[in-house]
Amino acid sequence: MAAASKVTSSITIPDNARVLTEPQVAFLAQLSVKTLQRWAAKGLIPGRLDLPGRTVRYDRAAIEAWLARK
Repeated sequence: MAAASKVTSSITIPDNARVLTEPQVAFLAQLSVKTLQRWAAKGLIPGRLDLPGRTVRYDRAAIEAWLARK
């Protein structure tokens, strides 16, 4: 039996945010961050932005359009 994932209710997404963090995208997509990372590695998540320092962000418009199609 798999362990229950911990849902963080402290995720906030400002209305004017143009890019999202992995926890924000995971929250919106109702996925764990690990699942989001696995799917992104397989090319299943659109809008991934690899920034300097191994920082990852996602284009908000691409994520919202992807979620609307799901």
